[in-house]
Amino acid sequence: MLMATETHYTESGSSPPSARQERRARFNRLFPARVEKLRQSLRVLENCSKSHCLRNKQLTDRAWYLIAKEFQYVAKSFDVNVRFDFPDFDLDLEAATEE
Repeated sequence: MLMATETHYTESGSSPPSARQERRARFNRLFPARVEKLRQSLRVLENCSKSHCLRNKQLTDRAWYLIAKEFQYVAKSFDVNVRFDFPDFDLDLEAATEE
């Protein structure tokens, strides 16, 4: 984080960053790191797929549905429309949306 006093900027001939510039810099620093953390979490979750024969299909279908809904919700906050199709899922959509 940039920690400088107004005097420092005056002496160096530059002006302090605006609040908008500070927010943009913070976003540019945090967003990629959070995306990478999310991607890593999904890769870790993939490890559960290795126990395929022990898996409860209804539980995993419901989990992926809820994850997809969360992705849609967050993407929409960035003005991005994401669509998912669940043609082969053994899922009671009414029960999954009650969370």
